[in-house]
Amino acid sequence: MKGNYLTASTKSVVTLWNANSGEEIASWEIKRNSSEATNHAITLNEDGDVVTLSSDGVLQSWVYRALVTPL
Repeated sequence: MKGNYLTASTKSVVTLWNANSGEEIASWEIKRNSSEATNHAITLNEDGDVVTLSSDGVLQSWVYRALVTPL
């Protein structure tokens, strides 16, 4: 993710940013089983996909590369 970074709100939103311009590239909500669930973890897997884990145990992977313009 050279030139980009991810942030996660304390609730349920993940945002992908362009680190050079500071512009938001994309934003999405994680899946949750309850309205009280929050983002618990965010990482990249071995394929380079974004992986999120909600506090109620929902694990999701996100292929974000189509959203990112190569530098």
